Amino acid sequence: LYEYIYQQFRFFGGLQYSFGIGVADFPPDQPPSASDFSGIWFKAGAGYGIPLTEVINLVGKGAYGVSFNRDYIGFQSFSFSLYLEFRG
Repeated sequence: LYEYIYQQFRFFGGLQYSFGIGVADFPPDQPPSASDFSGIWFKAGAGYGIPLTEVINLVGKGAYGVSFNRDYIGFQSFSFSLYLEFRG
Protein backbone atom coordinates (compact mmCIF):
# COMPACT_ATOMS: atom_id res chain seq x y z
CA LEU A 1 0.00 0.00 0.00
CA TYR A 2 2.81 2.43 0.87
CA GLU A 3 4.53 1.77 -2.46
CA TYR A 4 1.27 2.40 -4.37
CA ILE A 5 0.64 5.68 -2.53
CA TYR A 6 4.26 6.77 -3.00
CA GLN A 7 4.24 6.00 -6.75
CA GLN A 8 0.78 7.26 -7.72
CA PHE A 9 -0.22 10.15 -5.43
CA ARG A 10 1.32 13.63 -5.13
CA PHE A 11 0.75 15.81 -2.06
CA PHE A 12 2.15 19.29 -1.72
CA GLY A 13 1.88 22.46 0.31
CA GLY A 14 3.78 25.69 0.51
CA LEU A 15 3.96 29.40 1.19
CA GLN A 16 4.16 31.99 -1.55
CA TYR A 17 4.59 35.76 -1.44
CA SER A 18 2.81 37.71 -4.16
CA PHE A 19 3.19 41.38 -4.93
CA GLY A 20 0.36 43.18 -6.67
CA ILE A 21 -1.32 46.54 -6.96
CA GLY A 22 -4.88 46.97 -8.18
CA VAL A 23 -6.05 50.26 -9.69
CA ALA A 24 -9.78 50.93 -9.85
CA ASP A 25 -11.63 52.97 -12.47
CA PHE A 26 -13.22 56.08 -10.95
CA PRO A 27 -15.51 58.79 -12.35
CA PRO A 28 -13.69 61.72 -14.06
CA ASP A 29 -14.23 64.13 -11.14
CA GLN A 30 -12.45 61.85 -8.63
CA PRO A 31 -8.74 61.02 -8.55
CA PRO A 32 -7.79 57.38 -9.14
CA SER A 33 -6.49 55.36 -6.22
CA ALA A 34 -4.51 52.16 -5.89
CA SER A 35 -4.79 49.31 -3.45
CA ASP A 36 -2.01 47.05 -2.27
CA PHE A 37 -2.91 43.41 -2.88
CA SER A 38 0.43 42.03 -1.78
CA GLY A 39 0.26 39.12 0.57
CA ILE A 40 1.33 35.69 1.67
CA TRP A 41 -0.43 32.70 0.16
CA PHE A 42 -0.74 29.26 1.67
CA LYS A 43 -1.33 26.64 -0.99
CA ALA A 44 -2.01 22.94 -0.60
CA GLY A 45 -3.14 20.24 -2.95
CA ALA A 46 -3.02 16.68 -4.11
CA GLY A 47 -2.62 14.87 -7.36
CA TYR A 48 -2.66 11.48 -8.96
CA GLY A 49 -0.30 10.03 -11.56
CA ILE A 50 -1.21 7.49 -14.21
CA PRO A 51 1.76 5.63 -15.72
CA LEU A 52 1.66 5.78 -19.53
CA THR A 53 5.03 4.12 -20.11
CA GLU A 54 7.97 3.19 -17.89
CA VAL A 55 9.26 6.75 -18.14
CA ILE A 56 6.17 8.95 -18.62
CA ASN A 57 3.32 9.62 -16.18
CA LEU A 58 0.18 11.64 -16.82
CA VAL A 59 -0.41 13.68 -13.64
CA GLY A 60 -3.46 15.68 -12.60
CA LYS A 61 -3.18 17.98 -9.58
CA GLY A 62 -5.70 20.16 -7.83
CA ALA A 63 -4.82 22.94 -5.41
CA TYR A 64 -6.50 25.38 -3.05
CA GLY A 65 -4.93 28.61 -1.89
CA VAL A 66 -5.84 31.33 0.57
CA SER A 67 -4.10 34.66 1.05
CA PHE A 68 -3.30 36.71 4.11
CA ASN A 69 -2.53 40.28 3.10
CA ARG A 70 -2.09 43.61 4.80
CA ASP A 71 -5.47 45.03 3.73
CA TYR A 72 -7.38 42.22 5.45
CA ILE A 73 -8.98 41.29 2.15
CA GLY A 74 -9.18 37.54 1.79
CA PHE A 75 -8.54 35.95 -1.57
CA GLN A 76 -9.00 32.31 -2.44
CA SER A 77 -7.84 30.39 -5.47
CA PHE A 78 -8.64 27.02 -6.94
CA SER A 79 -6.55 25.43 -9.64
CA PHE A 80 -6.23 22.23 -11.59
CA SER A 81 -3.30 21.21 -13.77
CA LEU A 82 -2.72 18.29 -16.07
CA TYR A 83 0.81 17.56 -17.25
CA LEU A 84 3.27 14.89 -18.38
CA GLU A 85 5.96 13.87 -15.91
CA PHE A 86 9.18 12.35 -17.26
CA ARG A 87 11.35 10.16 -15.06
CA GLY A 88 14.99 9.96 -15.74
